[in-house]
Amino acid sequence: MQIIMKIKNTILFIVCFLALSCNNANRQDEKLKHLLIGEWELFQCDFSEKGKTDIAPYAISFLQDRIEIFQGWYQFTENYEIKYLGSFVPYKIQSNNIFIKNLSNNNWEFYRKFINLSNDTLTLAVNDSTTETYSRLTYNVDTVPDFDQIIYSSSGCFGTCQIINISVDKNGEVYFQGESYASKIGFFKGKIDNHTQEYIFGKFKKANPINLLNHYSCDYTCQATITTTFIKDGKIVKTIRDYGNAAPKELKWAYVSIFHLQDIIELDSLSENPQLNYDAFRKNKLLSLPLQKSQSFYLWTELAKSNVTEQTFNPIYSLSFSEKNNENNYKAITTDGRFYKFEYNNKSSITYDLGYNFIEHNFEKSVWNE
Repeated sequence: MQIIMKIKNTILFIVCFLALSCNNANRQDEKLKHLLIGEWELFQCDFSEKGKTDIAPYAISFLQDRIEIFQGWYQFTENYEIKYLGSFVPYKIQSNNIFIKNLSNNNWEFYRKFINLSNDTLTLAVNDSTTETYSRLTYNVDTVPDFDQIIYSSSGCFGTCQIINISVDKNGEVYFQGESYASKIGFFKGKIDNHTQEYIFGKFKKANPINLLNHYSCDYTCQATITTTFIKDGKIVKTIRDYGNAAPKELKWAYVSIFHLQDIIELDSLSENPQLNYDAFRKNKLLSLPLQKSQSFYLWTELAKSNVTEQTFNPIYSLSFSEKNNENNYKAITTDGRFYKFEYNNKSSITYDLGYNFIEHNFEKSVWNE
């Protein structure tokens, strides 16, 4: 009888010990998760055989239950195409090992092992021979102005770079145009929820666009050009031209948040509005006001929301445009800045009323070129 009691007590002790150990381990994992919360930029890889290597801007963010990968999570399809799956992956921590749920197959996979965290410097192990060193990112966005609308445009390159235009406003309204190498070709309209809108605008706010240069450029040829225009109170307050992805890292990270909207939200095709890209305003055949690609698309979004009118006006400017094969047979566009008359080859026309003078509202006289 005493032997049976000893066995029972031993089993009970082991069960309690295991339970306490498990609880302690869970508490340690939760404590580590709390310490990791924040944004981290990778600035160095340490290979045991090759030594230390600096790397291109790469960053992650630990949240309570997800990791944000700033460059995005992608999958190669059977047709060798790259499919965007999002920027957030679920994660969990077990005994200092970080596991993430693979968005391609929903399987839990080892991601990194926690090594050390000291003075806002985080060290993770990729495997037994490779470690990564991150520095904590902090931003003071309280003094950065809010924007009402952000327009992102990309041009072609020597290759299959997507040629697209995307506009997102503070109400979550999305306009999209796919020109070439995009999953959708044509003009579209959609809607995003408040969380997605705040995420996109927050990413661009961390880049502090007002304090950035107007132009960035690399030394390579045949690269794509990205232009981003920021709107406040219905006025263009900043346009940034980025050739060859040479802009600061925060702006490049923000690109990811808006570039892939076409692939993750529902879009309705638009066919009634002018299917055009605008190149420049011209006056008296002597003066020209060139439009950056994102500025051109901003004008298009304003025209898409404007009213058709029978109002006559005195045309001061012509608006040059480009349209593949001119399928809609446009002949000319004339305007006084507020009213825009689209003339067709068959001599019919339609006039749109913006309700304000787009040129005077957004551009100084000094930007006109002879």
